[in-house]
Amino acid sequence: MLRRIYQNAKSSIWLYPLLYSLIAVFLSVFVTWIDKAPGQRLLFDLPTYFYTTSRLARDVLGIIASAFITISTFTFSTTMVVITMYSSQFTPRVVENFLNNETTMK
Repeated sequence: MLRRIYQNAKSSIWLYPLLYSLIAVFLSVFVTWIDKAPGQRLLFDLPTYFYTTSRLARDVLGIIASAFITISTFTFSTTMVVITMYSSQFTPRVVENFLNNETTMK
């Protein structure tokens, strides 16, 4: 029973996005905790050139977010082109093998 659940979870297409999302949530909570609690003690130890304004931080985060969206769009489009080409030129099992490969899932 547990082996079957494990195999279903491992072969699911949503396993890696779920794991990466949970890791991202954990890291965001951890970084927020560091910023609020012990981060105040570090404030006096940092050189002044590390101090920024909230506007600069917002601009940098906006640039990073747009870069990630661009990279994700490019990767998704390329993957869809590869799957479409494989499915039209080869047997339909190629798409299933492509999606079952652990490297391509990551």
